[in-house]
Amino acid sequence: MDEKADNLHHRGFPLNNLPSNSTGARLQNIGNINIVLLGKTGVGKSSTGNTILGKNIFKCKKSLKSVTQSCECGESVVEGRHVSVVDTPGFFDTTLPEEKLAEELAQSVFLSTPGPHAFLFVLPTDRFTEQEEEVCKEIKMMFGQDVLKYLILLFTHGDDIELETFESEVNEHEMLKKIVKSCQGYHIFNNKDQTNREQVNDLLQKIDIMTEQNEGKHYSNEIYEEAKRTTFKRFWQNSLPCPFDRSPVERITGARLIITVPAAVKC
Repeated sequence: MDEKADNLHHRGFPLNNLPSNSTGARLQNIGNINIVLLGKTGVGKSSTGNTILGKNIFKCKKSLKSVTQSCECGESVVEGRHVSVVDTPGFFDTTLPEEKLAEELAQSVFLSTPGPHAFLFVLPTDRFTEQEEEVCKEIKMMFGQDVLKYLILLFTHGDDIELETFESEVNEHEMLKKIVKSCQGYHIFNNKDQTNREQVNDLLQKIDIMTEQNEGKHYSNEIYEEAKRTTFKRFWQNSLPCPFDRSPVERITGARLIITVPAAVKC
């Protein structure tokens, strides 16, 4: 195994899923990359976005409540490629009504028009509990089962772990191992060191590989509409409009949840 493939392996990428060309060869990139960050409050989503973009765009501070109350989009040129990142409010944020969270997560897809190439489920390395498992279930509930084709787990606090032993720790955790196998592997970040661009380049290569496995497709309007029709309606009450519908300013009324999306909004 060469150095590049070894780095991907230690950072959690399933090498058996690599395309047949070569594990060490950098794939021809997909051009622009659109990323949506998902996860609980306080796990480091905003810091992760700043690390990916290589600059401090999203507000970060230690707080008992979510710093991000609505979707925010940042963009940068990374290794010659345009990368956009959408930061989202946290799951289980007691200050944010469930309807508002659903509205914001729907808007996160719109801000990534024509659609996200990757959803990153951000979580710390020091714990994985039933609550994290519940977040994963709600991600599938809100975006549909096919979101797993675009979902990568991203562990923060990478400075506190040993890459060589972390894989065995994941495999020994039955709940976590099951989730890792159901999505597109995991990646590890040290957000304390934004100058470490290798971890970012490895992540973008994983997204390239994942996109090639998805035949160059991103998460789309059709997948979202299918999720509305088929998944449990805990968040999608009655008929939530698709975030790609660029309708005039709308509102939440009664049991009908309607997103508010300005007609020309784009990151």
